Amino acid sequence: MELCDRVIVNSPWSAECLRGESIDPGKIDIVPLVYVPPGENGLLGDCKDAVEQRTVASVKTADRLRILFLGQVNLRKGIGRLVDAMRLLVDDSRFELTLAGPSEIDPDLWSSLPNVHFVGPLRRSDVAAAYRAADVFILPTLSDGYALTQLEALSYGLPVIASRHCGAAVTHGENGLVLPDLEPSTIAATIVQFFESDWDLNSIVAPAFSLKDLSRRLVG
Repeated sequence: MELCDRVIVNSPWSAECLRGESIDPGKIDIVPLVYVPPGENGLLGDCKDAVEQRTVASVKTADRLRILFLGQVNLRKGIGRLVDAMRLLVDDSRFELTLAGPSEIDPDLWSSLPNVHFVGPLRRSDVAAAYRAADVFILPTLSDGYALTQLEALSYGLPVIASRHCGAAVTHGENGLVLPDLEPSTIAATIVQFFESDWDLNSIVAPAFSLKDLSRRLVG
């Protein structure tokens, strides 16, 4: 680190972690991860149609909020706290959580909860259907350099409830909600708040995550 002139990190959270390890802040540059949604720049996919078909009103008129977590199902991603939050909501039939991805946690943690469903790892061809079937994506991670799934969810029109301990893809009240802390009671309250409040959310991937902006940041 002493020999290098520049340290590139992918998020303010990563920069904060390096500063905590006494890395010279003047060397650190933040260059967010790039995400090109399926269907753009010649890539195959159907997320554009998914975005056009989804509206916030579709969440508000439903009698149940379908919450999706997709990724590594482990404690670092905040799954223990998320399951505890769903335990607090177990008597409220409006909320259901789907956990998708390889698990490092004993399923006994959620097996007694009727509002938590574990589907295991998904084939890449099944990921789009998982996003389309959900109303909101949640990422209560304890520490994550970025978590590209936030951008992937936004590209499918899903608002995101996200931790502060990750890449800043979510602007609170614009394309999702940012959790003020990771206590299970806070996660549960934020889920209820998302469902019951009249949010005017625009769930899109910001230009800061484009290939064009990446080249500008790297050269600059």
